[in-house]
Amino acid sequence: MPPEKRQKISPIAISGRAEICAKIINMLKIYKIIVGSIQTNCYVVARQSACVIIDPGDEAGKIIDAIKKTNLKPECISLTHSHFDHTGAVEELKKELNIQVSDPSFFEVIETPGHTKDGVCFVEKNSKVIFTGDTLFKGSIGRTDLPGGNYAEMKKSLQRLMDFSDDFKIYPGHGEESTVGEERKHNPFLR
Repeated sequence: MPPEKRQKISPIAISGRAEICAKIINMLKIYKIIVGSIQTNCYVVARQSACVIIDPGDEAGKIIDAIKKTNLKPECISLTHSHFDHTGAVEELKKELNIQVSDPSFFEVIETPGHTKDGVCFVEKNSKVIFTGDTLFKGSIGRTDLPGGNYAEMKKSLQRLMDFSDDFKIYPGHGEESTVGEERKHNPFLR
């Protein structure tokens, strides 16, 4: 993708103890904030001045600070699944920002059970991005041995994600970003 459409922008200091990094992809600004003891990737995704908070697992103050420093207006909280490490800051954010949990308005929601029964991914086709939660990671997949997990369902969900072209960027619930093409080629669970 041309550099003017996909670029990394400078980190933003949060409360003097952490940073978030942002990427601009077409009309989306994606801020990644790593939160909690399990290092969950919380994403603040902005289109113009409106934003969606995806998977706020912990550290509500850190998320609020990032939103204030970027002058964004939160539209809603969106969850890829209901595990504590993705929902821990929901109640505080609802109260402090006066927003609710709902599906994001500028994403397509794809049901992806397997890690949990309620698993979903958020797709924005124009920007070619997928927020995969704990369905798909760089080089791995979410656990299916926890309550509500189902490996057969996970395999079907992964196939849905592999229907996207190789250049779709994957933003997982933990760890580094990847692409559908990289995962198709290197992820042992997709062979």
